[in-house]
Amino acid sequence: MKTLLFGLLFSMVVMAQDAFQDHLNRGKELAAKNQWVAARKEFGAARGEAYDEKQNAIAAWRIAQTYRGEGNIDAALDWYKQSLHYYSSKQAEDEMMQLELQRVGKPLSAPEIKAALTLPAADRSPVAEENHVDLPQVLFDFNKATLQAGGRAQVHQLALALGSDELKRKRFIITGHTDLIGAADYNMALSIKRAQTVCSAIVAEVAVSAGQLKCEGKGMTSPKYHGNSEDVNRLNRRVEVTVLD
Repeated sequence: MKTLLFGLLFSMVVMAQDAFQDHLNRGKELAAKNQWVAARKEFGAARGEAYDEKQNAIAAWRIAQTYRGEGNIDAALDWYKQSLHYYSSKQAEDEMMQLELQRVGKPLSAPEIKAALTLPAADRSPVAEENHVDLPQVLFDFNKATLQAGGRAQVHQLALALGSDELKRKRFIITGHTDLIGAADYNMALSIKRAQTVCSAIVAEVAVSAGQLKCEGKGMTSPKYHGNSEDVNRLNRRVEVTVLD
């Protein structure tokens, strides 16, 4: 009896793995032709057949690449994060970092921020319960909570987005993050002050009340990337905006 059950279980596993690979291969063929929507459907089907976390990660990574091919950066970043949630992959992390670094050189516009904060649920990954956007473009003076000129420009665009008709009645969490350099207690206090600076600037600019904004800091406790390169530090130093409702 045990031998029969083991045989049945083994057969089910083999069939699932074959189905996963079939969907994955069809998705790759479609992606090679830039047929992003059809490819994404196949990769989504592969996720449904995934047998373990590594296969889930592979399918999610491929989905991220389809959004990247379409130019939907927010959805791509979301699915890269989903992939890395399942399984650590240097290639997925490198692609995610490259995509983020492309954005760092200039402030995100109000329409780009609004698009990230109103991303349709169908485009969000399962790990993303709320819409959010990371803004490493919010720049502060070294070891201070004072916004630099580039930081003020980015917060201005953020304020315009939060004051838009689609978002002005919602509530948000504004979270400050630091890099991994320095003492944990100092970085925690600094991240809170920086979040408060951003919240105050938003309220001063648009018809969003202080009661709609929750300010918090996470210091160095939630890095996006690990390492000590300037690119890593630059992306870890960020302000994160999350839609509460």
